[in-house]
Amino acid sequence: MPRPRDLARRERVPSPTRSRPAAPPATPVRIALTSTSFPEQLVRAPTPEETTGLATQLLAVNALTERHLGRSLSNDDTDLALLQEILDRGIVDPTKTHELQCLGIVFGGRLIDAVEGFDWYFVEDEYGVEPALRFAASRVLLFPLTMISKRVERGEHVHVRAMFDETIARVAEMAAIAERVH
Repeated sequence: MPRPRDLARRERVPSPTRSRPAAPPATPVRIALTSTSFPEQLVRAPTPEETTGLATQLLAVNALTERHLGRSLSNDDTDLALLQEILDRGIVDPTKTHELQCLGIVFGGRLIDAVEGFDWYFVEDEYGVEPALRFAASRVLLFPLTMISKRVERGEHVHVRAMFDETIARVAEMAAIAERVH
């Protein structure tokens, strides 16, 4: 079972320059960029309580995989297959938003481990506070808690691996563009 040591990151790989072939997800991955059109948006590091909350959600998914699949999360890419199996078997009801968002914590953890420069942050705006992944002190934000949940709630079939690969490829493209600009 993974340790929640600030949502434990193990080995990191440099930002990807390649993407693996995969079927495209049902809904394209959208990456948010903060901008001056959202002056009330604040991006900040998580508080200790928020970090504990993320770890608790991670542990909830681990309990779910142990109970329904007989396997624990391993903090590697096999976790993506476990998420897919949970979704394919309908283990989490599409109306259980919180449980679906817990799956997004695992997805976000895999992104952190796959792309050097990602880390958990919290975004505060007029709608509330939400965890996000921020790329290397940039304006690039991902919201992994809702990347899975919104698709499931809309009745879409989620291709976890394809969404993961597309997300990494899009971030790599944006990083390359940012390097050319600077």
